[in-house]
Amino acid sequence: MRLTPKHKLTLLIIFYGAWGLALGVSIARYGLGVSTDSVAYMFAGKNLFAGQGLTTYSENPFVLWPPVYPVLLGVVNSLTGIEVFHAAILLQFLAYGLTSTVTALLLRDIFPNDFAFVLLGSAVIAIGPVVIITFQLVGTDYLHLALVLTCLLILGRYARRQSPAHIWWMVLLGGITGLLRYTGLAVTLTGAILVFFYTSGPLRRRLARSFWTGLAALPAGGWILAERLIFRPPRREPIEFSRSLAQYSGSILEWFTQAEIGEAGPLLVWLLWGIVAALVVFLLAARRVQPVFAPESVAILGYGLVYTILLLGISSQTYINRLIGRFVLPVYVPLILLALLAAEAFVRLVKARFTNSIPKIAAAATFLVLLLAFLPIGSESIATIRETAANGAGYENIYNSREWNENEIIRFIKEHPLPENARLFSNYPAGIAFHTWRTVYPSPHKYAGPYSDKVIPLKSYRGELFARGEDTYLIWIEPNLYEHVYQVGELAEIARIVPVLENEDGGIYQLLPR
Repeated sequence: MRLTPKHKLTLLIIFYGAWGLALGVSIARYGLGVSTDSVAYMFAGKNLFAGQGLTTYSENPFVLWPPVYPVLLGVVNSLTGIEVFHAAILLQFLAYGLTSTVTALLLRDIFPNDFAFVLLGSAVIAIGPVVIITFQLVGTDYLHLALVLTCLLILGRYARRQSPAHIWWMVLLGGITGLLRYTGLAVTLTGAILVFFYTSGPLRRRLARSFWTGLAALPAGGWILAERLIFRPPRREPIEFSRSLAQYSGSILEWFTQAEIGEAGPLLVWLLWGIVAALVVFLLAARRVQPVFAPESVAILGYGLVYTILLLGISSQTYINRLIGRFVLPVYVPLILLALLAAEAFVRLVKARFTNSIPKIAAAATFLVLLLAFLPIGSESIATIRETAANGAGYENIYNSREWNENEIIRFIKEHPLPENARLFSNYPAGIAFHTWRTVYPSPHKYAGPYSDKVIPLKSYRGELFARGEDTYLIWIEPNLYEHVYQVGELAEIARIVPVLENEDGGIYQLLPR
C-alpha cells in the first residue's frame, strides 16, 4: 500500500499526539521540575509585571541570564491570570507543538521520498532522553530548541528561494533566540555563514545579506555588554578544555549506552568523534555519486558544528559548571540527522548499483541497525517518563520532587502561612520561595561561597536579619547540603532562637535580636 500525503500526515499527528499525552501524564502529579535557575526565572517574570522590576526571589537583579524567558512568563501570567509556574507549563507545550511541526517539515524536506526516515527521525528526536529532561524542567532549553529548529527551517527556505523576507524572519527569531539563551548566538552565526554561501549574485550582495542576518546578534550582545559594565559579575576560572570535552562527549555517549559515563576517557572521546568524522566523510564521498545534502540538512549539521565549537570555546574562557544534559541538547538533532543521512545514502547507493533483491535486503538491514542503535534511547525515555510520573522530574529538579512535596516543613508553611510582613530566610531560599511564592533571602553564610575559606563574621548579618523591625523567620530544610552556611545553633550569637516547628525534616524558627 502506498501512503498518500494525507496518510503520512495522519501518522505524524497520531504519533505526536500520543507522545504529547505521555509527556502530559509524566508531569500530571507534580508538574515541571524546578531548579534554582527556574525559581529565578519565574520570580523575575512575576516581579517584572508586578512593578518590582526584573528581580529574583531574593530581590537581587536578574543579571546572570538573558531576559526573554521571564518576560514571556510574565506576559502569559498577565494575560491569562494563571501562576507563572503554570505559565511555564503552557510554554513547554506550545514549544512542543512548534518543535513537532518544524521537525516534521525539516525531515520532509530532507527525505522527500523516504517517509520511513521522516517517521523514524520524528520519533527519535521527540523521545530523546535529553529532550525529555529539558521539557520536564522549568527553563529556557526546550523553547530554545524549538526556536533554533525554526530558524534552521527558515534558513533552508532561504537557500531554496533567496527571499529577503526569510532574512528578516531569521533576524527577528535569531535575536529572540539569543536573548533566550546566549548560546542562541550559534544559530545566528550559522545563518550568516550559510546565507553568504547560498546567496547568488555578486560578492557585494552576498556580504550585505550575510551582514543583515548577523544583526540578530546585536540584542544579546548588547545585553551581555550592559550586564558586564553595570553589574560586573565575579569571574571564576574556567574548567580545563580537556575536561569540558570529556564531559560533553560523555553526555552524548550516554544517549546510546544507558550508562552513566560522566567524563569520557580519551579512548571514548576519540571513538565518538571518530565515528562522527567517518559518517561525514562517507556522506561527502557519496555526494560525488548522487545528491545527499538538502539545504535543511546542511543548516542543521552546520549549526551542530558551530554550536559545538562555540560552546567549547566559551567554556575554555568562562566558567561553566558541567557541559552535560541541557548543554548537549542542541547537538542532539544534528547527530541523529547525521546517522539518518548516512543510512539513507547507503541504501540509495546500493539501489543505484544493484537491481535484484539486494537493495531490499540492504534497506531492511540498515533500518534494523538504526532501530538497534536507537533502542537505548527509547528504553531510557520510557524509564524517565515512569520515574517522573511517580517521583517528579529528575534532571536538575531540586525543589519539586516527591521528597520536597512530602517534607513536613514545606507542608506546614503551606497550611500555616507565616505573617505577610515577616522577612524569611532559608538554607534553601529558592525552594522556599517556590513553595510559598514569597521573597526569601539566603540564610547567613559562614564562607563567601562553597569554594571559599574566608569566614564572614556572624555579627555582620545583624542589620540584614533584623531590618526595619520586622519579624524574622528562618526556615531550615534537612538534609542540608550546604556546608558554607551557618548552622541554626550558631546563630545564637546574634539572635534568640524560638522554634515554631522542629523535626527530622528541618525546622521553622523565629529569630529575635539579642
